Amino acid sequence: RVGAVVDYSRVPKPKGLEVLAHHFKLNAPDLVLAGGEDYELLFTADPRHRKALKRFYRIGRVTAKPLQIRVYNDKKRAVILKASGYKHF
Repeated sequence: RVGAVVDYSRVPKPKGLEVLAHHFKLNAPDLVLAGGEDYELLFTADPRHRKALKRFYRIGRVTAKPLQIRVYNDKKRAVILKASGYKHF
């Protein structure tokens, strides 16, 4: 019953992503956030534990807005993503 704000500039990305996306006329954020087989483990932790979690990427924060996920780029503009993903049924 919560939401999240994600800072796209902090999300780990493979080297060459922008060049690849440009070459194939694809949207880099779509590839990173909903692209398929490559993934990173995502979890939440209480802010009191930040110091102990230094080795991990902090990509955003949990909000009190239920089921609302917002992604922002490095200029604090919303990143618009196409609804996608695997449909199990």
